[in-house]
This record gives sequence, C-alpha cells and structure tokens, in this order.
Amino acid sequence: MLFEVALTSPQQVAIEFEEQTWTYAELLMNVICIARHLQVELGDIIYQYVDPSIEMVCGLLGIMCAGGAYCPLSPSDPSAYVRTLIDETRGRFVLVHGNTCDRFSSMISQQIHMINIQHILLADTREEAPEQNIHVESNTSSFIVCTSDANGRQKIIVHTHASLIAGVHNLISWDTNHSDKVLQIAESSWAIHLFEILMPLLTVPSGTLVLLPSSATLNMTRFCKTIKDKQITIFFTDSSLLKKLLEYFELNDIERSETLERVRILWTSSEFSKPKYLAKIKSYSSQTRIFLRFGINETSAAIGREIKETIDELTNLSTLSIGCSLAEYKCLLLDESNDRKIISPSDTNSIGQIYLAGAGLFKCYYNNPGLTSTSRVIIDNEEYFKTGDLARYNAKNELEYIGCIDFQIKVDDQLVETADIERTIIACCPNEISSCLVVKLSQEEDLLVAYIISDSSQLATESIRDYCKDRLRKYMVPSYFVVLNKFPLDTNGQVDRKQLPLPSSIGSEFDVCLLDRTVSEGTRRCWSSLPSIPIRPCSNINCLIMGKRPLTTENNNINKINKNIFHASLPTIINISNDDECINKHDPLLSEHDSTNVLSNLSNSCNLEERDENKLPFPDFVEKAFYFLRQTTPPRYQCLKLITWPWFDLISMFVILINCITLGMHQPCTHQSDIESSKKCDTTFCIYLQTIDYYVFAFFTIEMCLKMIAMGIFGKKTYLAESWNRLDCFIVLTGLAELLIPGDYISLSAIRTVRVLRPLRTINRVPSMRIIVLLLLDTLPMLGNVLLLCFFMFFIFGVIGVELWKGLLRNRCFLELNTTIIADYSLFGDFHFESFYIPPDQSSFICSKPSSSGMTKCSDIPRLRQDNKTCDFNFNSLNLTSKNQTINECINWNQYYRSCATSDQNPFSGSISFDNIFSAWLTIFQIITCEGWVSIMYYVQDAHSFWDWIYFVSLIVIGSFFMMNLCLAVISAQFGVTKRRETERMLAEQKRLTELNPTAVTNDRPGSCWKELVKYVNQLSKRLSKRLFYKNCRQKSDKVKETRS
Repeated sequence: MLFEVALTSPQQVAIEFEEQTWTYAELLMNVICIARHLQVELGDIIYQYVDPSIEMVCGLLGIMCAGGAYCPLSPSDPSAYVRTLIDETRGRFVLVHGNTCDRFSSMISQQIHMINIQHILLADTREEAPEQNIHVESNTSSFIVCTSDANGRQKIIVHTHASLIAGVHNLISWDTNHSDKVLQIAESSWAIHLFEILMPLLTVPSGTLVLLPSSATLNMTRFCKTIKDKQITIFFTDSSLLKKLLEYFELNDIERSETLERVRILWTSSEFSKPKYLAKIKSYSSQTRIFLRFGINETSAAIGREIKETIDELTNLSTLSIGCSLAEYKCLLLDESNDRKIISPSDTNSIGQIYLAGAGLFKCYYNNPGLTSTSRVIIDNEEYFKTGDLARYNAKNELEYIGCIDFQIKVDDQLVETADIERTIIACCPNEISSCLVVKLSQEEDLLVAYIISDSSQLATESIRDYCKDRLRKYMVPSYFVVLNKFPLDTNGQVDRKQLPLPSSIGSEFDVCLLDRTVSEGTRRCWSSLPSIPIRPCSNINCLIMGKRPLTTENNNINKINKNIFHASLPTIINISNDDECINKHDPLLSEHDSTNVLSNLSNSCNLEERDENKLPFPDFVEKAFYFLRQTTPPRYQCLKLITWPWFDLISMFVILINCITLGMHQPCTHQSDIESSKKCDTTFCIYLQTIDYYVFAFFTIEMCLKMIAMGIFGKKTYLAESWNRLDCFIVLTGLAELLIPGDYISLSAIRTVRVLRPLRTINRVPSMRIIVLLLLDTLPMLGNVLLLCFFMFFIFGVIGVELWKGLLRNRCFLELNTTIIADYSLFGDFHFESFYIPPDQSSFICSKPSSSGMTKCSDIPRLRQDNKTCDFNFNSLNLTSKNQTINECINWNQYYRSCATSDQNPFSGSISFDNIFSAWLTIFQIITCEGWVSIMYYVQDAHSFWDWIYFVSLIVIGSFFMMNLCLAVISAQFGVTKRRETERMLAEQKRLTELNPTAVTNDRPGSCWKELVKYVNQLSKRLSKRLFYKNCRQKSDKVKETRS
C-alpha cells in the first residue's frame, strides 16, 4: 500500500518532525534502503529502540517490508523490563540511532546485532546488499506488542499483516480527506502508535504524519502549539491526556479556539471518556467530530462510534456507551454465569463478557500455545476472542462498558495485571513485606494505590517506588503506598476492598507547581527548605503538578488545603484558593494572610539571593563604581535615576533625529567661489547649523559622562563593557578632537566625517534595527564558507580568462601609411591622426588578429564622416597636380587603420582586462553584478571567438544567480534565529527589570523605528496641547478675575 500511495503522490509531504520533512518519494526510497539492508527471514522479530523521529517511522516500515515482525522497545521503559522482553523473544537484530545506540549497548549484555538507521540512510547500500524479491503474505507476522499476564510473565501478542490492515481500515472508514495531518502521540510500546502512523501513510488519498518529540506530550504549551502551527486535523488521545488538555484550556482561554481551529476528527478511548470532557471539547470547537474507540492490544480498535449527542445531552449524561462493533469485527456478549449464553441486544439488564471475532484479531501469543487456545472460543463455527471486559446493551443496542473481570484494571488505556505490580513490590523487601494489594483509586483518576502488609513501622516507601520505576512501566508505578498491619476482611474471609482506607495525604495534599525553568534558584531553595514538599525541575506545561506531599510545619500538619491551582504569571509560583473553612487557624503559614501570599511568610531559612539583589535600587548595574561610589551615593544615585528614566532614551532619540536633519542640511560650498573661502562658515544658515551641532555634541558629551558616573567605566556591566557605548564614546572623543585641534593648518575633514556615525546610536535604541545589525554580524561566520566558495569560483574563472584572453582586450587597429607623404599634403591638415583607431564615441574598437577567429577585423572599421558627409576617396585617386583646383570630396582615412596589433590600453580606461589574475578578478566581479557585462562579452568575442559567450553565461548563472542567492539564503536562515534570540533576550530583560524595579522600566514593548518616532511625536503633541490648554485656561481665569475686580 505504501508503494501505491508513493506512486500516486510522490512529492507530497509524508512526514513532519519539528523542522524535518520527507516526501513520499523520499520515504519510499529510504524504506526500501532499510529493507534491503536487513536481509531477514519472514517472521523474524526485529527490535527497534528509537526515540520518536522520522527514522522511527522509516525503521518500522522497513522491517515490515523486509518481512520481519516489528517489535518496538520504548527508550522510556525501564532497563529491566526491556531485558526481560528480549530474553522472552530472542530476537537477533535491533535498529537504533545515534541517541539510543550507547544506551542500548550499555543496557543489554547478550549479543544482539545493532543496526544504526542513520548509518544506513547516509550510506549508499544499493551495491552492498543484493536485491531480493520479498513476498509477504497476509498471515505473516507484522508486529508484536508486549504486556504481562496474571502470573507476571510476558504476554507477547503477535499480529499479522491482515489484522494490521483491518485495524487501519476501521480507522479510515470515518471521513478521511486528502492532505489530512495526523498527529502521532502514543509511545512506541503501545499498539495504537502503529495505527497513528499508518493511517495517513497507507491510505489514498494520502495525508501527512506529524511526529512529536518524546517529551512534548507532557508539555501542554508545546503540544497545543504543535497542533496550531502544524495545522493538525486528526489526532488520537486517551482520557488522561484529554483531561490535561482541558485543564490547560481552562488556564489559557485564548488557546482554545486557536488550537482546535483546524481539528476535524478527535479519537479518544471509550471506556473512561467522561461526557463532561467531550462536552467541553464540543463547546470549544463545534466543527470537531469526536469518535470513541474501544479495543485492546489483541484486537486494536474493534468497537466504536461517533459522538452525536449535543452539548446539553453530554452534560446531563453520567456515562457513555462505547458503541457497536466496526466493519471488520463481530461482537457478542456472553453470560459467563449461564453457560456462556449469548445475550440478546434487547436484553438491557444482563451483563456479559465481550467476545470479538474478525480480520483484525491477533494471530497468537508468542511461544505460548496454551494461553492462545484458552483465550479463544469457537461459536457458530467462528473463532472468538475473550477480551476480559464486561458490558451490557442499552436501549440503542449499543454497548455500555462495565469494567474488567476479576480485578483487572486499566490505566492510560492499558490493561494492567495488578499481580505483576504486587510481585515487584514484595520482591523489593521480601523480609519486611508479607503481602500486597494494588487497586485503582477511582475510575476517574489513573492513580494506583499499593496496600502493603508489614510489621515494620519505618518502611521506606520511597525506595520501593524507585525499585518499581526501575522494573515497571511508568503507568504501572503506584502513586500512593499505604502500610497496614492487616487487610480488612468481609464475612467470607476475602479482602473487603470497599473498607480499604484512603491514603492519608488525600484531602490534605499540597500540589507543588513550578511554572517553568525561569523560576530562580533562590525560590527553588526556599521551597526545598520545607521538608515535606519535594521540588523537582519543571520544563513541562505551565501548571504541571510536579510532586504531591502533605504540607507540614515543625509543629503541626495543615489539615486540609483546597487543591485548586490557578495559572499565574512569573514570578508567582503558585496560587492556592484559601476558601476552605477547615484550615488550621494556628498554622503560621496560612493564618491571617491570603493564600496568594504564602511565600511572604516562609521562615528565615528561606532567604533568597533575590533578597540581596532587591536591596540594590538598581539591580541591573554594578554595586560600586570607581571603587567607592555605591548606588545610593550622590551623585551616582541621581545619575542612575536619570539614565533609567523612560524619557531619557526618548530625548536621546529626538536629539539624534535633530542631528540627522542638520547633517543633511549642511551645505559647505554655498555662496562661495573658491575652496579656501568655502571652509569658512560665515553665512547665517551655516552659523545656525553649526550652533545646533555644538548643542548636540554637548548633549552627547553630558550623556556619556552621566552614564560613566552611573555605570562605571571599566569592568563587567560598566559603560565600556557594551559595544554600543564604546561607539558613543568614540564619536564624542572625535568631536572633542575637532573642537580642540585648530583647523587653520590641519585638515579636519576626516574627523568631521565621524559625525555621520551619530545616527548609528539609534540602533541600540530601536530593537528592530539592532536585530538587523546583529543579523549581519551573526551571518559573517556562515558567510565565510560562502565567500570561500566564491573565491574558489573566482579563481577558476580567473585562471580560465587569463589563459584564454591575456592581452587580447588591448588589440587595436594601427595606422599603415607613410607619414612623410602625409606631411607633404596640406589637404590633411583638418584630420587628426592617432596611432590606432578610436571610434568617435571614444569607446574601444577591439580587433581580431589574423591568427584568431574573432568577430571583428580592422576591415570592419566604418568609413570616416566629416560635415555629415561620408568620405569615399583615398589620396591616390585625387588629382593633386593642380594646386589651385578646388576639392569638394574627402578622403576616408579610416581605411588605412589596417594592422591589428597589441596596444598599451585596455577598455574602460584600463580597468577591464584579463592580463593577470587580479585584473581578471576585478572583471569577474563586474560581470556578476550584471552591470556592463554584455559590453565586456562583446569585446572578448570581437578579439577571440563567438563561442566565448559560454564563459560569460556560465559565470552569470553560477556567480550572479547561484552564489548571490546562496548568500541570501544564509542571511534568511540566520534572520529567524537572531530575531528569536534577541526578542527573547529583550523580553527576559524587560520582565526582570519589571520584577526587580517596576519604576525603572515601562510596560510598553519597543517597536520599530518608525513606530517609536511616531509614538514620541504623539507624546510631545499631547504634552504641548495640555500646556496650551492649561495656559489658555489660566489666561481666561485671569481675565475673569480682572473683570470682577
């Protein structure tokens, strides 16, 4: 199917991963490359230990095309779990890439041949591996999924290509369109991740698969940004991720409509999807169609339906039906308590186990024929699979999910055998733990509680948790550990699960939430000083719960804290709603204060570095200047206040604008006839401009002195530490030199030209201009490689030009005539003879020597024209014997320029030639500028050959089109990086100054140069209008007083 799609849409984008894209043609080529390299037998298990990436998709498709069975190994799974899986399956090959190669080799001790996917794709393996025709049948193993059974053994589920295609067909049967973009979210160890990948790639019309990095699903900000920026139309989600997404929407109202604007289809698991969640999705995005899917690893998506209910109907519902069997499946409900009686759809009271049959059913359990046979039942000559899930019919003949048989549970849509978790916990401390029971906290929360029977009162639950993390998957690690002396029993002597106590921290837990990495280290240490609150670095969603512990003080526990955590902007860490009446009034942390001020009442052990910094009035500047001036010492304090005043920069920009105008209006030679007098400024206009220039120079000098006093001169964070300030200092010093040095005997024109650098000071004031300048500086290292390539091109073309045309552009037609005879004739007095022919327009007439095949010969010189008359005679044809005879004709002297030889002049006043490599480079540079290159080409063709146009056209294409556009591409690529970096730096600087000294900065974000100038003019006009208004009012009031008096 992949071949069919690739041949139909070869140039359509198939996969997107961050900034990488592959078309279907590229994907197919690389898949074939990997399949040829593998050389495996049909059905061989091939592992893939790869992070989410384009290589991951290419690897799994390559394994299937080669006839192998794809076995995903998730890098996020514990090492012990991966080793156990490999021991059970005994595969020989594993695909890795650069990020996972070292991890896998250090984790696995047995000999497994590692194949680096990146090495295969970068190397040309077409000659290394012979081509082979692989015929993959529908019942051939395609992929395997691993879970555990009730006894803790690995349960390895083997699927065929037929079951895989049936699952894909079930998903695409609901309204898939051309150019749909599907977001791949699930981890590689889950079966659904295969269907997320294959659904857009194996269907016609084809779509695009968008991959997420492994950590992006925890980062809701990045997750929503990907959906919005990549214009996702279809994505799959489980109930837990859907809940996190809705919580994020509650915190960020703006993100709702923008994120789901283009989403057409949302798939979610049907067992635990809450109607209220789906109602919110419908309210946020009315065009999104929501589909429920029910399936386990053995059957993929077997049951499902579309949500047709309205928002009001969903709000009033408590549970949702999971739907009916899909096209590739058959579904039966069997009453296990009544000899497996088939329950009729009209019977809405009976509960039975779900049995499934169809093309999407798995093949077998690997190396476990006994479990395979016990899991299947023949009904009406058709093989059905026992799912272990209970359901009943509703009035619409749809299935309503009840739960699992026995005490199986589902976490993150994965069926979990609690016996495996219980055995792991007991194995951690076999001498201290006698028994263990793991249950799910509630159907709404994917939280596991482990009840441990132990006589030890000081059992280290944290070490047990770490032990479980090393051996179990993430979703199988219990969230709570409760130590008991014994289990509560019912009348039959069985464990009474309803009487199990809730974890003590529930109801009194405090959810620690760090917004992002920008929270200062001092604040982290402050929270870490509270012994019961774990603080971990947070890089996830804006309000992601990082740890859960009961909040305690030295004296007592907080009885209860409402767990509502709201989104807060930096530097606030958390906001806790403090409306609970049960809060202990004697707790020093919460009494007599709002919950938003929890940080303000922490103990003295929570002293922060920020506290020391906040003692400084201006934390952005050094504490001491000139070794003795502190920030509070006059006059430095006044200088600091002045340079941090928002109007200070605006006034500087206004002075720079005035200086630009005066520099442009300066006319040094007006009304002066000689050079010496033009140096004097004696006109009224010139005196005004010079006076303004003195004031501008005085302002810049005072500004420099103020900044030096406020910031210091040498050292870190001082005046000269910034390059823009060094430029200001250089301009001021040159202006001072112009004033001090007398100009009577020394020319100061070079110093005066430095004044034109004054407008450059606006670059540091206007962010957009600064970004452009920094862009040019950032691109210099990258442009160095391009310039090296340009130099190589110049050198090659220069050598070719010198070898072919050295001295040819100096070819001229010289005069061949006896000059003694010419001197005897007074007839020739009106004609000026030159040593070689020069056209009337003073251009160059370049000829071709007889040995060359140039296009112009000396015989091609046009006839001489005098007095609008063409001269046709030569001097031998005229009868000159009669000196008194009047001659009305003229002689064509151009016909005597017949000898083509080398002169001492080149075209364009000698600037264009190929006489040496340096002159050739100068000529090549003019050619690639596309200015006058045609004339140069014509000169070379005249002197050498018509076919020289190949050289010039090649030079224009390579030099002007390719190399110049390559430079533009480098600048364009660097522009986005530079702009993003500078924008983030400015925002961080503005935020930091706002937090540390709110009075020192404004809340307005700087805009472009034009916007800043318009804003400044607008502020001046408003201020002027207010003053005029107040002055007018004062005059009116004075007149009223006078009339009254």
